Amino acid sequence: MLNLMIVRSPISRSRVARASLAASLRCLAGLVGLFVAAALAAAPAVAQDRFTLGSPSLTVAEVQGRPPMVERLRSQGYEIWRYGESWVRISAETDQVIGWWNADGRLKVEM
Repeated sequence: MLNLMIVRSPISRSRVARASLAASLRCLAGLVGLFVAAALAAAPAVAQDRFTLGSPSLTVAEVQGRPPMVERLRSQGYEIWRYGESWVRISAETDQVIGWWNADGRLKVEM
């Protein structure tokens, strides 16, 4: 009769645990992706008619149209989109609205 003894070292248990955790995380990521996709598909597309602080630059472009003039001040970390006498400041890092000046009332903006 042959007796076999299986010895598991802490290293092998650690590898198995990491592999199991990685597989669980991949599964979870897939489920989250499915949930987000389903939520986006179910949500009706709503056209925005205004922008505000934190709005993405794409929203500004949708609401205001493409700016006739853009000043790229990368060394200062932002761009200025000019619409007549008014302007919108866009962060170069986050691509979001960080300020504006509605001098001639052209901007469709809200606080």
